[in-house]
Amino acid sequence: MRKTLKFFPIVLIILGAIGCDYNTVNTTVKEETTLSYLMEFGYSAYDLTKKKSIEKSIEKFQDENPTITIKLETASYDNYTTELNKRVTDNNPPDIITMWAQDVADYNEQGYLTDLKKFIKLDQLNDEDYFYDKFNDLFVIEGELLAIPNQYNSIGVFYNKKWFDNANIGYPSDEWTWEEFMETAKELKAFNQSEYGVVFPFGLEFIEPLIISLGGSILSPDFSKASGYLNNKQSLKAFKWVYDLIKLQKLSPVESSGNWRTPLQMLTTNEVGMAIGWSAYSTNNIIPDITSGISDERYSYVALPHFKEGIRVTSSSATGIGISSKSKNAQASWKFLRSILLDNNEMSQQLAGGNWITPKTAYQDVLKTNPNKVNYVNELDYIVPNVNNKIKEWYNIHYQINKSEMTNFINSDESSLQLFLDELALKLDKMLDNLKGE
Repeated sequence: MRKTLKFFPIVLIILGAIGCDYNTVNTTVKEETTLSYLMEFGYSAYDLTKKKSIEKSIEKFQDENPTITIKLETASYDNYTTELNKRVTDNNPPDIITMWAQDVADYNEQGYLTDLKKFIKLDQLNDEDYFYDKFNDLFVIEGELLAIPNQYNSIGVFYNKKWFDNANIGYPSDEWTWEEFMETAKELKAFNQSEYGVVFPFGLEFIEPLIISLGGSILSPDFSKASGYLNNKQSLKAFKWVYDLIKLQKLSPVESSGNWRTPLQMLTTNEVGMAIGWSAYSTNNIIPDITSGISDERYSYVALPHFKEGIRVTSSSATGIGISSKSKNAQASWKFLRSILLDNNEMSQQLAGGNWITPKTAYQDVLKTNPNKVNYVNELDYIVPNVNNKIKEWYNIHYQINKSEMTNFINSDESSLQLFLDELALKLDKMLDNLKGE
């Protein structure tokens, strides 16, 4: 079911040389070398734009490194892992591959990846000059950096500036709270005389950041069970807050009401003043790419709120770049990786101008010309591991839960919410147990 995420960002994984001695690696490539770059690809506007950006970077890199040729190949989201495994089995692995954060553990277990800190140490790079620590942590296993993150898709709040201006409400800041969000939704609804003030999708992936903000989690620390976590006091408080917003205050539509549409579509048709959604939605032909700084003056984007007594949280789907043990072109692969993601140059600044996460130094220059990216970049300091980043099959699991159970949550009596969470936790436990047996 990965194709439904076609607007999500990709991850690059660069495969390393078999038997390579990383203490003697030299990134000077004198012989003619061809790199195979296998990229996940759909046919959305987002994918096409992304592919063009990568092609420009490849062209620039090849001009500067005439002994290296990069062959860009694509595989569909649904078939990517199958294609990758087949090529590795056939002893024809790509040198550069794409990967989601939740795939890193699986690929590492299969022996595809190597610790990139060896390359970083060899080049005497200072981590603090290049990386956002919490973003990097999504790709660290047992102290090894198995991929360099290059993109992420966060959950945030899009809003209509005109609605705020009409109601004489100041635009929200990154430090706002869910309590302020609720009051703002009430004011927007009342002043604009609309049926709703906001669209809050009530799927698990959108409620999880509220639970984490309160110090809770959907699953146990080892991501093996839901009972005792999804149904604890922090989760109950988060679910009650969403229940209040949608069912009691009627500030957001309900899926079963028949009026449910993509949140940003309701925003752009002037039906609501705020919409919670994935940042990549803005690149999917709905509204201009706010997160890339190409902002329509009518709309803006801000980070998710946090509870007054809680912590600020960024929930994201992330991608990154790494090196494995299957390629015979580790030196050239690392040279390409460093050129487009670590060095501050024309290539990295061009990618940073989109929604790639390139070195801090490149971003500082980009922010001078694209101030709308400030909120998007600031979120990197608040990324926390969510279930989607850790369980490869989680998308299919929460899709089933959202489809079969979440409407029951909204239609429940408030006094029965604890019972609802107890039963939901048990169902998730069974689903997770089934994964262990596969």
